[in-house]
Amino acid sequence: MKSGFGIMFFLVFSIHGFAQQRTVAECTVEYDITTDSVKYKDAFDALKNGKKVLLIKGIQSRSDFFNGSFLQSTFIKKDTGNIYVYREIGDNKILTVIDRTNWQIMNSAFDSAELINSAERKRVLNFDCKHVILKLKNGDEYSVYYAPTIMPSIKEYEYAFSKIPGLVLEYNIKKNNEPEIKYVAKKINFNPVPSAKMELPKSGYRIYNEYQ
Repeated sequence: MKSGFGIMFFLVFSIHGFAQQRTVAECTVEYDITTDSVKYKDAFDALKNGKKVLLIKGIQSRSDFFNGSFLQSTFIKKDTGNIYVYREIGDNKILTVIDRTNWQIMNSAFDSAELINSAERKRVLNFDCKHVILKLKNGDEYSVYYAPTIMPSIKEYEYAFSKIPGLVLEYNIKKNNEPEIKYVAKKINFNPVPSAKMELPKSGYRIYNEYQ
């Protein structure tokens, strides 16, 4: 009996420990985007068909934001050290290449942000999520729920969340005099991401390198 109990304890402990340290190198997360339909009607109408899709593959990530008339894809490639932002606005297709230094300058407000841990928890997609508040010096505030058992293989998949120890599955953004925007993960899978999804468009766009 003691031997059986010891084996069971070892298995439970090992599984628990493994879950706490799991690094995910292949992942797709789909988020719904919304805002208050009464207080911010124009923003609500613009976002009602909006989606965000995050793809993680090894040391690369891709974030797509799209609605009926606009697409923006942000590719982060640690092997090249560059960030690529591809936009489609109507018939216009634009690719912007940003080097690592300028990317850090653009997002420098997050480097000095205060990270406040909260005792609040909630379940998102059946994951137990912890709550943190990210406060920027300019008054912007991010209320974030993340799954500590899912550690993305590329922490820089979103600069704002690079210091959060887990995968963000829900967050609210509050900015002065702007609509509050809410992102909630509605679907997640850990199947391998096709390599083609991480490739930049081959042609049909113009290059705009404002940040280099």
